[in-house]
Amino acid sequence: MPSRQSAHAKHQEKPVRDAVAIGLLAIIGLWSTSLKAELNAAPVELYALDGSVVVKGALLEVSHGSYVVQTALGTLRIGLDEAQCVGTACPLLDRFDADFSIASSTPDLNEAMSGILARYADALDADYRISEIDALSSEVSIIESGTSERLASVRIGLRGSDEGTASQDDVQSDGSGQNRARGEGLSVFAEPNEIARAGYDDLLTLGLEGVAIITHPDSPLAMLSRTELAEVFACKETASLEVKSLAGPLRVYSRTASSDTYQAFKATVLDPLNLGLCDQVIQLPSDRDIAAAVARDVNAIGAINLRHQHKAKPLAIAECGLVHQPYLFGAKTEEYPLTRRILLDAPLLADSSAAAQTFIDFTLGDIGQRHLETVGLIGLNPMSTSAYASKYRVSRIEAAAGAVQNTEIFGRLLVALEDAVRLSVTFRFSTGGVSVDGQTGLDNRAQRDLIRLADYLRTSAPDGTEVLLFGFADATGDYDGNLSLSLQRARSVADKLESLGVKPAFVAGFGEEGPVACNSDAKGRAKNRRVEVWLRLPDASNDQRMINITM
Repeated sequence: MPSRQSAHAKHQEKPVRDAVAIGLLAIIGLWSTSLKAELNAAPVELYALDGSVVVKGALLEVSHGSYVVQTALGTLRIGLDEAQCVGTACPLLDRFDADFSIASSTPDLNEAMSGILARYADALDADYRISEIDALSSEVSIIESGTSERLASVRIGLRGSDEGTASQDDVQSDGSGQNRARGEGLSVFAEPNEIARAGYDDLLTLGLEGVAIITHPDSPLAMLSRTELAEVFACKETASLEVKSLAGPLRVYSRTASSDTYQAFKATVLDPLNLGLCDQVIQLPSDRDIAAAVARDVNAIGAINLRHQHKAKPLAIAECGLVHQPYLFGAKTEEYPLTRRILLDAPLLADSSAAAQTFIDFTLGDIGQRHLETVGLIGLNPMSTSAYASKYRVSRIEAAAGAVQNTEIFGRLLVALEDAVRLSVTFRFSTGGVSVDGQTGLDNRAQRDLIRLADYLRTSAPDGTEVLLFGFADATGDYDGNLSLSLQRARSVADKLESLGVKPAFVAGFGEEGPVACNSDAKGRAKNRRVEVWLRLPDASNDQRMINITM
């Protein structure tokens, strides 16, 4: 969230110099509500919020989000959020009546949402005005630059502050321990551990966050499993021999407990084993501080935001024969294990204002998703690999110990992947699900990804690009049945893309072959129930794509 200083500076850019100016700036009040209080033309004083103006007159009424005052200059209509009313005739009311509210679970997410609101105002060619209510919440007005028309009024704060907490009568449970506010309230929070990775119903995936494990460039460490990582950060004596073979005592660094990065590390590494940080772990306030400390110590290891690696040596995460590097592409596909979703709990269309729905669409769209990338989160806009990175992906599949069950089917997969590049868009399904529609089909992220993919292919893919869809299944159930299921999934995505104007050139199913996660737990199986999107680019494009290696 912008600081008090920056918010105050923004407010001071256009000071109201006299009574006429403040009246003109607030001719149009909050368009979503109409509050009217009949008064007896009693005298009042209206103070501009920056303290620069005093308007004296008779308060005629309060309506359409404005004070209506008879003054020596005539009848003025002054916005409730532009001035403070002083006098016995002033009505008792909430001077800020929001079109919708945003309640975030952590300060980091609150700052991200505040930034998206500012980008939203830019896209509308409007001014973004923010004033602090208290330490946890703020009032935001988005006002059209040319006419001073109020386009939206928003309350933004942390969950638990007044504007982010609905009353007991206004909430419902989503089965995950989260309180779901009805009506105009938007809630932003990280994926709870108890929610399966598919089947979020009406929850929307806003973006992702990931954690990278870094070491000194000269450290002999190359990879660790999540179990080994948990033991290192919990100071367990059972830590791996690889860690114990370091030249000196291991020094472990983590972000402070209030940061999203620590919370993501805790959720993906510590919580599954019911472990916590030991007292010896050094907690620092920023990723840069941790990276600097690790750079000075060959025996150091730290957990930081995946997007803030600061040229340190990243450690791979090894699980069931699969090796995952902390690259942005792997996080976007959600195959990198230290990744979790950021969820947006939004009201149903019938229960929400037009302003809320427009903001939701903006947040999930191209500009909103690109802004997430600037604040350390991971946006969902499609991303392609290079041909080299795609071949590396195939080599990882081949190297997975014991993963190949049917050499003929696996051979077909390798042939299909030849000279193709992969997109980060990956459609995931609920158990047994094959349809792109309904609660038994695609999960909540994938529904929106269909539109993102179609837009990307129309606007960013070179002419002549062929779209390849490859379906997969987890290892639960009959092998031949899963082979058929994987093909049905790929065909279902193909049908939907055709309805959006994109006709895939090749559609196939490969069942349980080529897993991207362990089949031993529910979240791993959910990652394996998927349809991957690959592209075969025109010959002239392949050399160009080789330059950008993003694995």
